[in-house]
Amino acid sequence: MRVTTGGQRSQLSSCDPRCCRTPLFRQLVYQLQHAFHTVYRDPIGAPQLGTSSLRLHLPLAEAIRDGHSDRAVALMNEIIDLVAEETRIRVGELSHE
Repeated sequence: MRVTTGGQRSQLSSCDPRCCRTPLFRQLVYQLQHAFHTVYRDPIGAPQLGTSSLRLHLPLAEAIRDGHSDRAVALMNEIIDLVAEETRIRVGELSHE
């Protein structure tokens, strides 16, 4: 999955109208909600999966707040790459157990 600055608009019932006028923010909220609903607890038996990306969350929020969509997209893709790599490692460990 890759994040882009374009794409479909979605209906977000829980998105604050003051924030949802920004298409990137709407898309980010939708993707995060979808991710949390899809894999909520202990994904693939690894409750700490994705912690290496936490350092990027504040810069991502700042980029979104400041309207730097290219920076926000780059950070989101970096987060996705980090979590994907952690997932590959964890799946590999599980297959050897």
